[in-house]
Formats: sequence, C-alpha cells, structure tokens
Amino acid sequence: MLAILLATWIGLAQPPTEPCRLGAEAYQNKDYNSAEKLLHECLAQHPEELGPYLTLCAFYQSLNRKDDLYKIASKGLQSFPEEKRFYLTVGVGAGRREDYDRAIEVLEEGQIRWPEEGKFQQNLAQAYLSRGMLHLDEGENESAEFDLRKTLELDPENVDAMINLGRSLHNMQNSGQALDLFDRAKVLRPGTPQIEFNRGVALSGLGRFDEVISAMNRQLLVTPDNPSCFYFRGLAFLNRGEWDKARADLTLAVEGMPDFHEAIYRLGRCYLHFGQLEKAEAAFRRSMALEPSDVRSIYALGRVLQQSGRVEEAKAMFKKAENQYIRDELESGGIKFGSTEGDLEVKK
Repeated sequence: MLAILLATWIGLAQPPTEPCRLGAEAYQNKDYNSAEKLLHECLAQHPEELGPYLTLCAFYQSLNRKDDLYKIASKGLQSFPEEKRFYLTVGVGAGRREDYDRAIEVLEEGQIRWPEEGKFQQNLAQAYLSRGMLHLDEGENESAEFDLRKTLELDPENVDAMINLGRSLHNMQNSGQALDLFDRAKVLRPGTPQIEFNRGVALSGLGRFDEVISAMNRQLLVTPDNPSCFYFRGLAFLNRGEWDKARADLTLAVEGMPDFHEAIYRLGRCYLHFGQLEKAEAAFRRSMALEPSDVRSIYALGRVLQQSGRVEEAKAMFKKAENQYIRDELESGGIKFGSTEGDLEVKK
C-alpha cells in the first residue's frame, strides 16, 4: 500500500524530484534507512504539499514506528487542518502515549468536523474512559465522574465506564447511584470480575447489611482469598451484632491487608467486646501507628487501658483523644469519622 501511495503522489508531481522518486525505490527495495532519509528530504522540498506527509505516515505505519508516526502526523495536522486522517492518527497516538488531554482535544475536533465518521466517537470514548480511570486511581473522584459520564454519553453500554463511574460515586458517598450502575453492568456482562464485590461495597454504604453479606458470599465463591470481601462482610456482621463472625472475617482481612488500619481498628473492637484486652491493645496500638491521628483508635486504647486498671495511662490517652478531636473539628469544620461502616475507597 505504501508503494502505491508513493507512486500515486510522485506521479502527480511535475516532474517528480529526485528524493521523492529515490525514496520510493529505496522503500520497495527494503532499504528503509535510505528511504527514511530520502522521504524527509522530499518533505523538506515540498512542505506545502500533502503527499510527502502522507507518504511518511504510511512509511512509519508500515514499520510500526508509532512515535515517529505520531510526530509526522502532528506536523501534518498543523499544516493541513482539513485532513481527516491526521486527526485520527494524532488522537489515537496521543491516547497511546497517555496524553489524554491532547487525545480528547483532537478527537473532539475531528468529531465536530466529521460527525458521520464513527471512529472519532469510538476513540473519543476510549480516551475519556482512560482519563477517567486515571483520575479515579489518583483519588480525583469528581474529575473521574465527569470523564466517565462523557464516556457513557458516547458509548452508553460501556461496562468498564459504568463500573468505574460507580466506584467514583461510591467514594463521593453516592452509593445509591453506584449500585444502580453496578446492577446495570451485571445485566450487560454477568461475568464481570469483582462485580459482586462492587455491589457489596455500595450496599454497605447504604446500610443494607444482609445484602452485603449475600453479595460478598457470591464474590468469595469466585475469589475465595479476597481480603476486601472479608473486610466488608466483617463490617456487616459487626452491624448485625454477630461478633464471632465479624472477628473471624476481620482476622482474615487483616492477614491479607496488614497495613489497612481500618480493618485492624475494627478487629480491635471485636477483641475488646470479648474482653481480649491484650489483643485489643495490640490492635489499637498497631492501628495508631498506621494512622496516628485516628481519634477512634486513641479513645479505644484508652478504654482498654482503663479496663486493665492502668488508670493514669488511660487518662492520658483520653486527653490525647480529646485534643485530637478538637484539632480535627477546627481543621475540617466537623468530625466525619465513623459516619459509615463502609468507608474503604474502592479503586480500579
């Protein structure tokens, strides 16, 4: 195809200049180093013509040299803003380079110019999805929501966009909409990995703990060693007052996520409930080491010390909890910890 393109353009030149003709011959002879040099000389002699840009793009595409293809197409786009192929090449290339802002900019312009060309909509949806997932991974939930909603406008049955939009909405305490999206994704693609886990997390945020347990049970049939499932099922058991089951699940959660202070704190609550004071103290101290400003762990440790008869240590811990409480209130305008038992942020 490249040879045809080269011959077609050279045939239109009056007369063809040497670099263009020799570049075509070098390519046909598979002398790619010479062909590349000659084709660049051809472009330098004819910067006002579309043909040299297209031949170089075809050359780099045939050799799968994606970075060079992107650079030439970008130059071509600047010189020939009416050429559709440059918009697609640059948009897709920018997305491949994870320059999603550039990809979206170029592909949106292309879609406006050629609304009948479905490739613009398809690639634009993918660019929004990729940028949205990146925002989600970085904890930028509002930006993720915007991008993922744009994805669904362009591709209404994009299951990946539904799931990640649901995650961002749950992280922003909108678990109801998140659950709707997870349920819709489950209908469209029943075998989606982690779908029951995502549903269970949203149900936890809604306080529907019986359903949380059912969802996590189904997920554990597929991923039996998933510590996050044990964590959320353990929270559900805690809220139902089933302390034995909660302790068992939270023990497994801590084993699988040893640095997750929320699981350690709640396991400590189980130990305290059963009067296992030494284990409770160790859990709360471990939780405090991971999250020193967590008032709950500080106060809970004070309770353990009080029940152990270490009154002065308990008083000091309660005072520390009070000071941290006041500090948090001044900084945030109100204490927000403990507002929901399902507060683990769920990411891709």
